Amino acid sequence: MGLPRSPEPFPRVYSPPEPPSEGRRSALTGVLIAVVALGLASAGVFLFTGPGHRAQVAAAPSAGTSPAPSPSPVASPSPVASPAPTARPPASGRIFSRLPPPCSTPAQATSARLVPAGKIAERFQGLTVSTCTYLSSTSPFPSLRVETRLFPVSTGLGDPIQQARDFFTAGFSQAQKGDGITTTLSLQQESGLGDQAYRWSKRDNGDKNLVGEVFVQVRNATVVIDYSQDNPSGNAAATQQRLLDEATSVAREAITAFG
Repeated sequence: MGLPRSPEPFPRVYSPPEPPSEGRRSALTGVLIAVVALGLASAGVFLFTGPGHRAQVAAAPSAGTSPAPSPSPVASPSPVASPAPTARPPASGRIFSRLPPPCSTPAQATSARLVPAGKIAERFQGLTVSTCTYLSSTSPFPSLRVETRLFPVSTGLGDPIQQARDFFTAGFSQAQKGDGITTTLSLQQESGLGDQAYRWSKRDNGDKNLVGEVFVQVRNATVVIDYSQDNPSGNAAATQQRLLDEATSVAREAITAFG
């Protein structure tokens, strides 16, 4: 026979498992968070970035592949400044290279006819201008002044022909305004004389002499002729015309004297 069973029930005491200590719980929680974070780091790029970023990540090269070098940018060529235009001399044979000697024009016979008993009162020779003035001491006291001017290439001031044109233009502009010491009787441009020319008839405000002036530009040179005299006859119109015509003839002769 076995032992007799106690008539009273045996009470079972339930003891729940002890929770881990606070230090151990913190350690486990830290490990769990680290594992989760690592997993998210691998996939989070795709979960939390936009489509454009996913494409960039997918296209990123592996660690063992070197990225292809990007082509170096080609610098746009900087604009090259055009050189300043330099004055070019006209074709050979188109420009004059020397002045006529002073008082060499007009011819002696012409000056003797225009200025009877005349003498050379003024003579000047420069590098680019020469002048000569003839005076007479007999009535009607004519005088003749010849000025020749050259605009050479060597000055470096630009196109010598254009310089001569500009000088002529300035002279014509001054004649239109008046010089303050004469009264204009007539002023007109003259065709068929040099490249351009004008004829100016005027009266001196001081001694009342009549003056015929002819200004000519031809190539890189200019010629100015002043022919004047008293007007004792009183026929001013005829005297004006004669003075202009004679000055024009002298101008034509002076043009041929340039070399």
